[in-house]
Amino acid sequence: MGYLISPTELEVRRERCRPAVESIASVERQYEPRCGLCQSEHSCVIADRDRYGLRLRTALCTNCGLVYMLDRLTQEGYSEFYRGGAYRRFTSSFAGSVATIDDLQADQAAYAKNLIAFLDGRVPRRPNVTLLDVGGSSGQVAKEVATHFGVDATVLDPSEEEIEAAQRLGLRGVVGSAETWHTQARFDVVLLCRTVEHLFDLRATMSKIRCYLRPGGLFYCDFLDYMELCRITGAPQTVSKVDHCQWLTLETAPAILRAMGFEIVSLHVAPKPPFTGLLLRPCEEEAVAPLAWNDVQERIRELQQILSDWQRVSGLRASLRQRVGRKVKRMAKGAVGR
Repeated sequence: MGYLISPTELEVRRERCRPAVESIASVERQYEPRCGLCQSEHSCVIADRDRYGLRLRTALCTNCGLVYMLDRLTQEGYSEFYRGGAYRRFTSSFAGSVATIDDLQADQAAYAKNLIAFLDGRVPRRPNVTLLDVGGSSGQVAKEVATHFGVDATVLDPSEEEIEAAQRLGLRGVVGSAETWHTQARFDVVLLCRTVEHLFDLRATMSKIRCYLRPGGLFYCDFLDYMELCRITGAPQTVSKVDHCQWLTLETAPAILRAMGFEIVSLHVAPKPPFTGLLLRPCEEEAVAPLAWNDVQERIRELQQILSDWQRVSGLRASLRQRVGRKVKRMAKGAVGR
């Protein structure tokens, strides 16, 4: 089986990220011994480093199934990480290319088309409808949605540069994070697009979003499926990263969201997997039922199999390169002898 990132390729990318990693070496970190959702201390460590090479452990909560960072930056550390542009330096170094504001907005415009198609008929067509895009980056998604549905949009994002870009689009832009921003305003639509993994405090932020919604309001949230990403990309260390504090999966999302007071109305399979979009509405909170041990074993064994396959495929490729190299050398020696 092939994976998008081989062990060799991962080390090449980590080397490119070294200056970015060193730039946050002094940023304070904290250890989270318990799951931020269910507060269980029972977990399985599935990666001891993130994709950038930072020694940050990723754990699978064996009680509720949430994947979360055992080690991470502090709330203040993350605020500076996003505000000062370190986040984009990390992602650009890992990808080997620099994403400009224009690049971000082009990507967001394509994303927005599919989101609009999913939301069409659900967003109310009346005056004074308001929208809040949490983690809305440079604002293109909010702009496209606002224009299509004729709503008044606000973008909340911790990056000063990206909020300035959103303001240039004519949107109300607020520099801040979901955890630290406070407002008395209420909204008909709240978006959390490609952001839930970045939340520092998942439960507290979801509680805030419930408060931000007007009665009958819509909440759209999408997530990256951690297990599916491993199946596509490679071992967990190719997926985990410093800026993603927790991850959902298709199997765990319904119960986890219900524990935070949201039920799934409709699912949206995004054109670029493994994103899954969810249309949600508030409901009564329900405690997460502990996972059956068989389910926990199944997930751990799958991750072990992915790791084994990932390492074996890389080893086979390295062996093939060595054999080809030896053959080329023999051919070269033969040519010299002639």
